[in-house]
Amino acid sequence: TLLGHDLHALQTQTMNPTSTRCFSFAASLLFMIGGAQAKPINGPAGHDPAINTAGLTVAPSGFEENKGQVLTTAGDAASFVYYRLTQGNTSVFLLGNGIAYQFNRMHYPEGSRREGAKTYAALEKDAHLDPAKQQDLDALSKDIRLETYRMDMLLEGANADARITTEGRSADYTQYYTHDVLDVYSYTRVTYHEVYPGIDWVVYTTAKGLKYDFVLRPGADPARIQLRFKDHEELFVDADGQPIHGNRMGRFTEERPVSFQNGK
Repeated sequence: TLLGHDLHALQTQTMNPTSTRCFSFAASLLFMIGGAQAKPINGPAGHDPAINTAGLTVAPSGFEENKGQVLTTAGDAASFVYYRLTQGNTSVFLLGNGIAYQFNRMHYPEGSRREGAKTYAALEKDAHLDPAKQQDLDALSKDIRLETYRMDMLLEGANADARITTEGRSADYTQYYTHDVLDVYSYTRVTYHEVYPGIDWVVYTTAKGLKYDFVLRPGADPARIQLRFKDHEELFVDADGQPIHGNRMGRFTEERPVSFQNGK
């Protein structure tokens, strides 16, 4: 249920942390759907372009580096995406200045969404063994539509050329032969250094989901940290102090912001 917030107001709303050391925000993605190759249907007009996840059939265990395999739904290289993380049918894309959260929903030509997904999965499983099933799969794929909704969290005034380092490289890697992109690794932690003077932004995965910290060195000004939320249809803080982000396709909840110094 949407709360009827003014969209323009949400797009320009900022969040100003006030601690003196480190902020940790934990995002737990709660809305999941199913996925497959499809024709894209972008979200509302005037929004940033949706990102095409149809050719990215592997769900990375961490933040997968974008080496050219990520495209927009228009087929252009999504060079503004640095890393991607997929949980169910919610995709998280790390940008140069923030995070894009994209919700995806499949529309099948007949029957319920659940039955359509089962039919597609069954055909996909055996298509390489049975030419007739491959033909059925190809025909079904032409009629599947992908609906997307993208909303962003942007670091207002941040350094767009921050140096980025990674940790926790995966032991395995993915080969995107159709994109001519090979040896693509995933990482458990991505650090943007000096996004603001004396402040690093660290994004990482945990058993609970996605988290990010702002790490401040002595003398850094926490007032420099400002978050702008773009294209949200639902944005509020609940009774427990947890930010709620939502749109017509779903929502996710962040844990209440905390600050700590030397582990306390």
